[in-house]
Amino acid sequence: MGFNTRRDAGPLPYPRVLYSSDHAASPSVSALGASAHVAIGDFVVPPTVVIVPIAGAVRRDDGQSVEGTKIYLEGDDPRDFMLVGEPAVVDAQGRFLLAGVSGYRYRVVAERTEVDPRSGNRRAIRSDVVEVTATPGARPLVLTLGAGR
Repeated sequence: MGFNTRRDAGPLPYPRVLYSSDHAASPSVSALGASAHVAIGDFVVPPTVVIVPIAGAVRRDDGQSVEGTKIYLEGDDPRDFMLVGEPAVVDAQGRFLLAGVSGYRYRVVAERTEVDPRSGNRRAIRSDVVEVTATPGARPLVLTLGAGR
């Protein structure tokens, strides 16, 4: 199954979702309306796809707690709007754990929403985006909240 996440202007060059039950065949295209379903049979991950952990820790430039911060795993092309799975949530020790396909490139970013004490408005605080290749045994990432404001 493939997902076209490109945000290019104009018509999409490919359908949003592609699926082929036979790896040698061309994907079929199905146009579905909102809340529509299509039966695709069993979805089996090939044995050549190896899932590896992408671990790390989040710090904050002002020393405040980071517990509950969300960590997003994104596709590696900034033109894409691809979030890979649900965001991870930072634990009380500031750690997080995601999973990626070995050999694939991703962008990782931390983000939390809080109330600005001066204005009372909600604001998002982000880390810089870190590019990573999912690799078995990779060193943990360190993200700093506030750096990407």
